[in-house]
Amino acid sequence: MRYLTKDWYLMSQQYPMPEEVQEQVHAAWKAFREAQAREDIPRELAGRLSLHDGDVTGVVMGEDCVLAVDSPYSGSHRIIFRNAVPGPEQPAEGRPWVWIYDELYRTPEGGYETHILLQSDCGPGGVTAADLCDLVIACSEIQIQ
Repeated sequence: MRYLTKDWYLMSQQYPMPEEVQEQVHAAWKAFREAQAREDIPRELAGRLSLHDGDVTGVVMGEDCVLAVDSPYSGSHRIIFRNAVPGPEQPAEGRPWVWIYDELYRTPEGGYETHILLQSDCGPGGVTAADLCDLVIACSEIQIQ
């Protein structure tokens, strides 16, 4: 994640949120929105890829990465990242994951770089960095079924 990082997310979970933390959270959110506005992302793709609070029910990493997501807002989807190059951090198998935030950027080659912040179950003390995965996938095309 470039803006909505693990640290940003953990800061945003504080309650009550100290004023200086609230300012940092809002500044990063504003910078993220401005950066996304500069990207040449098809509006339909950006809208359909926003799967906040969706349960990730399947992950297949291969030449094409496929994520199965059950969104409480739009039903079940299969997201296919064609000619995928996943980043170093992968969601651990056997753990339930929830799609928290995503950032979508264009690559110089005309493809996409997708950043997805995933959260797994957390303990009684609340969410920690160990409960988060910053999944980065570069790809030539994104299909949503």
